[in-house]
Order: sequence, then C-alpha cells, then structure tokens
Amino acid sequence: MIKSFTIFFGILFTMVINVIFGDGVKVSQNIPSHVNPGDEFTVEITVSKSDVNGFAKIQQELPPGFEAEVVDSKGASFTFNDNKVKFIWMSIPEDEEFTISYKVKVGADVQGKFDIKGKFSYLYNNERKVVDLPVNTISVGEEPETAQKENTPPPTPEVFATRLVEPSGNNYTVTIHIQKENLSGFTKVEELLPEGVTSVKEIDTQGAIFSYVNNKAKFVWMKIPDDNEISVKYEVAGITNPQDLINMSGHVSYLDQEETKRVEIQPAENQPELQPLAQTEQSSTEASEPVSAEEPENLQTSQTEEPEMAQKTTETKEISTSEPQANNNEAISNIPPAETGVTYRVQICAGHEQVNVTEHFKKVYKFEEEPVKLENHEGWLKYTIGSYQIYKNAKERRNDVTARYEFPGPFVTAYNQGKRITVQEALMITHQKWYK
Repeated sequence: MIKSFTIFFGILFTMVINVIFGDGVKVSQNIPSHVNPGDEFTVEITVSKSDVNGFAKIQQELPPGFEAEVVDSKGASFTFNDNKVKFIWMSIPEDEEFTISYKVKVGADVQGKFDIKGKFSYLYNNERKVVDLPVNTISVGEEPETAQKENTPPPTPEVFATRLVEPSGNNYTVTIHIQKENLSGFTKVEELLPEGVTSVKEIDTQGAIFSYVNNKAKFVWMKIPDDNEISVKYEVAGITNPQDLINMSGHVSYLDQEETKRVEIQPAENQPELQPLAQTEQSSTEASEPVSAEEPENLQTSQTEEPEMAQKTTETKEISTSEPQANNNEAISNIPPAETGVTYRVQICAGHEQVNVTEHFKKVYKFEEEPVKLENHEGWLKYTIGSYQIYKNAKERRNDVTARYEFPGPFVTAYNQGKRITVQEALMITHQKWYK
C-alpha cells in the first residue's frame, strides 16, 4: 500500500514539474518590416528559457540574396551555410532570459516580400522539444502598406450649404443647412446681414461659438460635428424686406490640409416667397432700450482678436501725400511673399494712395528697422511689418513700435496661407492664447 502510494506520488510530482517548467519557454524576434536592396539590418532573438539547461539550438532560414554574420552569440557556435543561420550551445546560458543577434546584408538585386521563420530546439528531461519562432514578413524595395497609407493624402472635403429664411412672429428665422463629406476640424459659417438689423440671437448652434459683430453673424467650430448633415439657426429682428435676408452674402470656410477653403451659401430650393412683415409701433420701453449687437460677454472681440473697429479707425487715416506719389502704373514691389501656414504681422498704416515705402516711413516716422510690406486688401493699401508664427511675439512687437513710434494705432493682423483672417480664427487654428 505504502509502495503504491509512493509510486503514485512520484508520477504526480513529475506531472506538476512538467506543467510548471515544461511549457515556460518563449522566443521572440525583432526584424524590420521594410528594407531597401543593398541595406544592412540586425536581427535580434530573445529567449526566455525558464529552467532549460544543456544542449540547445536556434535555426533560421533566410531568403536567397541575404548574407548573415554574427553580432552576439552568447557563447554559441555560429554558422551560416545554404541560407541557414544556426546558433548551437552545448550548454545554454544560465540567464533565464538572454538575447542573441546577427547582421544581415541584403543583395543589391533582391526585391519582394519574404517570410522569415525559425525554430528553437532544446533538451528537457532528456526529451527533444521544439518551439517555433514567430513568423516575420520583410519587404525589400517595396513600401509596406502602412507607409503607403501614410503617404496617401486625406480625401478632399465636399461641402454644400443652403439658407432658408422663414417668418417667426415679427422676426425672421435663418437656417443654414450644411451637407458635407470628409470634413472635420475647424469650420466657420459667416453671413453679412443687410442694413437695418436691430438684433440677432442664436437658436441652435450645434456646439459652435456664435457671435454677431459689425453686421456679421458667425458660427465657429474648432471641430465640426461628425454628422454628414447639420443645421444651425439664428433669429433676426428689424428687417422689413425678407428678400434682403434670402439673398445676403454668406459662406462656409474650412481647413483642407492647412489651406482655408470657402463655399458660398445658396438660397434653399424650398425657400417660400415671403412678404414684408407689417410694421408694428414699438412701445416706449422698447424704443428707449437699444438692442445689443455685441458678442456674448465671454466672446468679447477685445479678448480674442484685434478690434475690428480699431482697424476701421486706422484705415480711415490717410497716409500723408505731401511727398511725391509713386506712379500708379508702376508695379508694387513690396507685396509680401507667399506664406504658408498661419502667421501674424503688425499693421502700422493704411491709405488709398501708394507711396515710396522705404522713403515715406523713414522720413515721416523715422522708421527703418525692417522692411515694410505692402498689401492691397478690401480697397486699402495696408502696410505691415514682421512675420510671426507665435501670436505673443507679434503682440510684443506691436507694443514695441507703439511705444517708440508715432504710427496711427498699430495692431496685429493674421493670415492663413497668405490670406487675411481674423486673429480670433488664427488663435483657434494654432491653439494659441490671446495676450493683452
């Protein structure tokens, strides 16, 4: 009885040892997924051997045209014959985990994709065991699929926008419906409302920032919703002729690979004919309380961009024309070169007549620190200095020239791919902060 129990216990002990130690061997390898003909690369093989000791061998077969030489064998004998790489140990290293490596030279005429396989064989309890190495695919001369995908430009956004104007009591509701494909990220809806508007308020923004300043209603998204169709709404008061709303100017602008694109908003096909609303006499209370047409408090222009009114004031001050003017037929030589990405400049003057840039600013303002750039924008000749990718640097330059020169109200301007945009938009695109 005792003898039988001893035999049974011995068998059970052997089974437990095999479970714990016999399945503990792991092998991994590190091989690049892509090389070019004539390249060299290193193969690393890591063995976690558990309690394996004694004889062991690693063997791999390389494609034709590959040559191998040892880098680190960890005491094994290394051979490379008939495209076979072999590491043989009479006694495997004692470390529980170790890494061997060898260098491969790819032939200049090798092309294609190849699978590199291998085996790790060893003795365990006087029994031969074999572990297959993971199969690695290497591409020679052909770009891997992942690289091809990375080099493939993103699909071009397609955008179509319509405007529907409907009566709402004594006011009108304007609905902008956007149909889009492949559009994400920064997007803006902007409409120039006709004269006579007394108030504008948002109804549905779809997560956009809404503002109404200088007769412009804007919806701005840092990331437009993913839906292929979205609609935003706002209400307009003070309009007597609804046709002015139906035909007003508006557009959707967005970024396509860092370039600003815009699509004009069209009147909706289902736009009904609208008659002017009957005018009702305002109560004395309504007449005595002016309706605010400013942005919400948390979106005051002075906190996010250079004030548009300040720009208008600066532009209406003509540059002195007491000195000889440049020939109008003469090519403008100070037009700023094409810029890429979002940049900031400092506008120092604006006028309607072209002057000799170098002489004028040197004579009138004693300014000759850097070239003055000239641009024709919205019927004005505008003069700017500097080009900055960081808004704070442009702001500091503006403060500097304001303190040291008598320019008529310098302010920061912003550009995307060389085209003027608001500073607020530029800060959103570049994820920068506004500074006083």
